[in-house]
Amino acid sequence: MVKGFEIKTETKISTDISTIVEVLRDIGAELKKLSDLPEKERESYKKALKDTYSMLDAVLLMIIRRLGNILFLLDDPNDSNAENRQKNFIAEVLKLGDYNEWRAAERNFRMCNGLVEMRVQVMNRMNSKFWKVIHFRNNWEKLVNHINSMLYNEDAVAQYLRNEFENLSDQARGNSPDITAIQSKVKELKKSLDEIRDQLIKNEIEFSSIWIAS
Repeated sequence: MVKGFEIKTETKISTDISTIVEVLRDIGAELKKLSDLPEKERESYKKALKDTYSMLDAVLLMIIRRLGNILFLLDDPNDSNAENRQKNFIAEVLKLGDYNEWRAAERNFRMCNGLVEMRVQVMNRMNSKFWKVIHFRNNWEKLVNHINSMLYNEDAVAQYLRNEFENLSDQARGNSPDITAIQSKVKELKKSLDEIRDQLIKNEIEFSSIWIAS
């Protein structure tokens, strides 16, 4: 808490991945309002946001490609044996329960170091002796709340993704897994992530154009 001021935390935890995309956009919007930032500090915040956009995009793209590759196995033109295609599909879905690439990326996704460092910088500024005379105080408080929301929700989303992978893997176990149902769920997850990544890219383009113009 900032000395002398109470920051209202209005964080709502959501496993909806689109939430973190929206919050990241909100962070950029609040930074834009802080027009009196020193150049060095401004560039530091800008880099933190760009790094976060890049990290999220890389993680989403990795998962989308993996799901796409799994779906491809059912329609592999190089394999004329339908039963064999189904076996390969199920074998890869089973592996989602121990998705090593995701486990490796999950740490960076959860920690989101760029925003953690930004939060430290913002809190140091707000705790400084000049805080009481800083204009746009409400904007700084909103910025901290947005950063907190992003960090909390990233952790929830990471757990949601892990659960989705494990649930798909569980459905693929047994002697006669429902291939049609599993395929539908994989398609649904991939479609959702595709749409979210599209919005993420649009937001990053908007963010970049705003900062270049300012």
